[in-house]
Amino acid sequence: MPYKIPKDWDVIRAIEHVLKQRGFVTSGEELGYLVLRRLKEVNSGFVATPDRVRRVAITIPEVEIRVKTRHSDAKKLKGCPVCGWKITKAYRRNLGGQRVHTGYRCEKCGFRTNRETLAPGKYLFLWKKKL
Repeated sequence: MPYKIPKDWDVIRAIEHVLKQRGFVTSGEELGYLVLRRLKEVNSGFVATPDRVRRVAITIPEVEIRVKTRHSDAKKLKGCPVCGWKITKAYRRNLGGQRVHTGYRCEKCGFRTNRETLAPGKYLFLWKKKL
């Protein structure tokens, strides 16, 4: 049976359905599995990887993504490990007024990390309830 790649809109609707029903999902793999199961209900030929589901979930304003980082041996980040966007160095001012490099941050998805923990370890996807 040939497979079909769903449009982003179909993936967004599946993510919204899963998170509205559950409230939160504790890993990217689990969210990918639940979204794929929902997509298969719509069309049995649909396929979507957990990476694509995560990247699409970042674009939904009602979805909050929390990332727990882990230590990595990588010396430098080439791009955001969450969304793939350009990552920039984060600076703070010390008591002497000098700029000090404290970590990295992503302008697109808001991922932040310090200088030692560079890789995401676990994702938490939350549905923000409208007031």
